[in-house]
Amino acid sequence: IFKDKGSDGIHINNGNDGGGDFIFGKDGNFRAGAAIYANNGDAFGTAWGGGNAAWLSTYLYLNMVKAIRLGPVALSGGLWRDFQLGGGQVVTGFHTDGDWEMQGGDDKVYYRPIQYLIGTQWVTAPSV
Repeated sequence: IFKDKGSDGIHINNGNDGGGDFIFGKDGNFRAGAAIYANNGDAFGTAWGGGNAAWLSTYLYLNMVKAIRLGPVALSGGLWRDFQLGGGQVVTGFHTDGDWEMQGGDDKVYYRPIQYLIGTQWVTAPSV
């Protein structure tokens, strides 16, 4: 273990076999070989393709839900007592002739699909 006056920090020598020093830098960073662990929590090295902040940001952008919306409105055909919507659909309104008996084919519902944004692609929610 050593620190030279004016050096970049405290060094722990890893021997003569080419492993390189471990350095606790004056800037708060820790260096181990080619990897740098920054004082802000970021890690730089070949495993991350650079810094882990960039890798993590790209991963989250491409794989996580960023927004949710209702898709285009649709109107059902005439209802009969046991009408069911397909997966990922929600009822947003009703159309009736004034007598909500749900028979005779004159009552209808407005519905819309639930959609979510992953990356740049809007995806319609399936039924699970």
